Formats: sequence, structure tokens, C-alpha cells
Amino acid sequence: MNNNINLITDNSELSKSYYQPEKLELDSWFQVAQIDYEKLIEQYSFNNLFKGFAKNQLKLLDIGCGSAKFPSLLDKKLDGNIHLSADLLDISEYSLQLAKKRFDSCQYFSTNSTYLSATENLQQLVKKN
Repeated sequence: MNNNINLITDNSELSKSYYQPEKLELDSWFQVAQIDYEKLIEQYSFNNLFKGFAKNQLKLLDIGCGSAKFPSLLDKKLDGNIHLSADLLDISEYSLQLAKKRFDSCQYFSTNSTYLSATENLQQLVKKN
């Protein structure tokens, strides 16, 4: 059992070290990932999904937000009177900065709060009621 905990810790340290400006080649990553993102946006009606809610102002939690490339692509395909306010969670401070900048340049998305954390620590971030 202890080995699993150490493995998680080791993996999070690897992730933190990878998602740094000098190591992350976003253009190369987007050449691959953008194809999947565009196919998903083309195949699924996110407009209908968001318009199906009773409110036009929605709150999201983007876990592992990365650089927010998907929301920035989706933003160009949305229409109507919807607004998506997102809390961003990522293990990389650099990724959070990129994501916040991207979200804040979108028409339909904006950033609410940012959380520098691994998903394994998400429970500690959630406020107890």
C-alpha cells in the first residue's frame, strides 16, 4: 500500500517537472491534440448541451486544465446567451497561467478561481459544509 502512495507522489513530481515553459512544446502537442478536439466539437453539439440547462450562466471545474486549448476552440463554435465560469485545477503553475490567459480571452468562458494542485489532493480543496 505504501508503494502506491510513493508512486503517486513520484508521478506528480514528473508531471510538475514536465509542464514547464522550457520543456513543453505546445505547438507540437497541438498538432496532434487539436485534431481530436476539433473532431469532438464537430461531432457533439455543445450548444445544445449548454442550452439544455435551466440557467444560461454555468459553473465548471476544469480538472487538469492544461493550457485550455479545448475551451478556446469550443468558444469559437458557441452561440447564444450562455456564459461558462470555470474553476481551473492543474498541477502546473505554468499551465494554470496559460489556461487563465486563454479563458479570459474567450467570449463565452471566463476564469473564476485557480487551484494549483494534483487531483489526488482535490478532497483537501473542497470546502466542507
